[in-house]
Amino acid sequence: MEDGCEIGKALWESGIVYAVAASGDGRWIATGGVGKNVTIWNTTTYEKVIELEGHSGDVRSLAFSRDSARIVSGSEDKTVIVWSATTGERHLGPLKGHTYTVWCARFSPDDDKIASCDGSSIRVWNSHSGVPLMRPIHVSAIALEWTPDDSQQLIAGCVDGFIRRFSSSTGSLLADWEAHTALITSIAVSQNGKFIASASHDKTVRICDMTTSTQIGPTLQCDDKVYSVAISPAGRHLVSAGRGHRVRI
Repeated sequence: MEDGCEIGKALWESGIVYAVAASGDGRWIATGGVGKNVTIWNTTTYEKVIELEGHSGDVRSLAFSRDSARIVSGSEDKTVIVWSATTGERHLGPLKGHTYTVWCARFSPDDDKIASCDGSSIRVWNSHSGVPLMRPIHVSAIALEWTPDDSQQLIAGCVDGFIRRFSSSTGSLLADWEAHTALITSIAVSQNGKFIASASHDKTVRICDMTTSTQIGPTLQCDDKVYSVAISPAGRHLVSAGRGHRVRI
């Protein structure tokens, strides 16, 4: 993080990689893309541990549970699958109901729920049984995150450039504001739940206050479309990457 130098060696996949996730315990990295499989890598040896087969379309989203025991994947086949991170066993799925590509799927902070979005709706599932927990929230969400506190609200980055905040128990809209002038591709929530970072096709990264829904600090201008944004655990650094072939910290 401090000097921008590569650590270890590159992990080579056979095709385009659309999704990458790291386990909270630091032991595993999961990758997915055009190969339709999910690959788990050992972060110490940089060796491929196992390939998970189950999707019939490209993998677009990956996330580990907070306890690092499970992985959730979303795919162009419109389904969500939950896997064991250690054995590769399929725990759940494919969970069906989405009508388009599942662009994002995330575990709740307590690992008991999964939220997923397909650009037209958000669905919330029981992460152990796969049972839908409420009716779909009809919103054009591409990016999705949970708030880290007990309220377990859903933060959605949408096609129209708006960020919308929902109750995960009722689906009711709690707040919305225009954060960008184009599609929001990625959002991240700080661990203290105070800030939201968002990336967009409008070539910017912005930081907003969770409580007031207002932008904090200047707009971070990039050379081209921004596809991904993340906040460091301590909240001191923001990292973004996109079409310009650069990672910015």
